[in-house]
Amino acid sequence: MIYVVFCDRLGNNLFQLGAALSLSSEITICVPLENEYELTLKYKDTFFKGFPILNYIPNGISVYEESFYHYSEIPYTIGTNLIIKGYFQSYKYLNRDKVLEQFAVDKVTMEFIQLTYPKILNGGYTSIHVRRGDYLKALHKHPFCGINYYLKAINLIGENENFILVSDDIGWCKNNIKLKNIIYVENTSPIIDLYIQSFCDNNILSNSSFSWWGAYLNNNNNKKIIMPSLWFGYRFKVDVKDLILPSYIVIKNRYSLILFLKSLVQMISEKKYF
Repeated sequence: MIYVVFCDRLGNNLFQLGAALSLSSEITICVPLENEYELTLKYKDTFFKGFPILNYIPNGISVYEESFYHYSEIPYTIGTNLIIKGYFQSYKYLNRDKVLEQFAVDKVTMEFIQLTYPKILNGGYTSIHVRRGDYLKALHKHPFCGINYYLKAINLIGENENFILVSDDIGWCKNNIKLKNIIYVENTSPIIDLYIQSFCDNNILSNSSFSWWGAYLNNNNNKKIIMPSLWFGYRFKVDVKDLILPSYIVIKNRYSLILFLKSLVQMISEKKYF
């Protein structure tokens, strides 16, 4: 049995469960933080279906804790019990067939997308994901990609192509990303936003595990996946090479001066220095 410890939000949880799926079909999900436990329960019939969800971590079981931010083989023997902790943000941990089976779209979500956004199911759409909300409060950890990154990515696809945009700040997007053929997704749940991305022909990612998974679940054989080079801020010194699949297109981006200065202020306020 694999006991996988969840932390943070949905995109990170998918990596954590994905790593567990590659090891065993016998999995228990452990979510020790109360607010994260309640969030996990929202997906017990979709992404996490078929697995028990505990609000604690069992005692007396060996623990493996990820020590690097890239792939390292998890020492698990079938038939034994192991608790795994970490983010496991590497495509090398994932068994794609098992992941696609476990994370297949549910009936309710599919029917909603068919009814509300039927055009994307006919092909010819590129998703754009813009994450701003919580990132703007933690720029030293998770920098906003910046408008120039999105304009470069759109140019690679073709600005006259069809786009559909999901974001936690649709107002900003409407004011700054104006295209001839674009749909702004509003008032939907995270599960809808994620699957909308997966049904598109191509995907423009933000520096977010949420949009990473929208692209990974995309089954288009000829897809273009575009992602930023700047994934984390100065607070984290990590190599994210294992987030980049061989076919992905990486656009080099960097802090704007204003965002850089804001990130420094945030670091100092936390008393966290280089």
